[in-house]
Amino acid sequence: MNPDEYEQLPTTSVTTNMTAGAIAGVMEHCVMYPLDSVKTRMQSLTHMHAHDTIVSTMRDMVRTEGLGRPFRGVMAVVAGAGPAHALYFGAYEYSKEAIARI
Repeated sequence: MNPDEYEQLPTTSVTTNMTAGAIAGVMEHCVMYPLDSVKTRMQSLTHMHAHDTIVSTMRDMVRTEGLGRPFRGVMAVVAGAGPAHALYFGAYEYSKEAIARI
């Protein structure tokens, strides 16, 4: 796409950008939170288990503590991530368009 075509694209509203940012942020945290939970568990393991893999640690967590264990606490993170990513993405897109008009 050449620059002229890019400039002719319709702009999106701040509300649309904020909604997209909130959805993207929530999805990102929902996907990454279990992996971060496993990483934290691996960092706190004794030296006896220090060489376990991510998969084996996840398997042990689910086996001993239940399927929901890797997601424990995700709602608190999502509650903050949605608004934070909405503001960040909305401000970023607004600033980008404002700078382009200069």
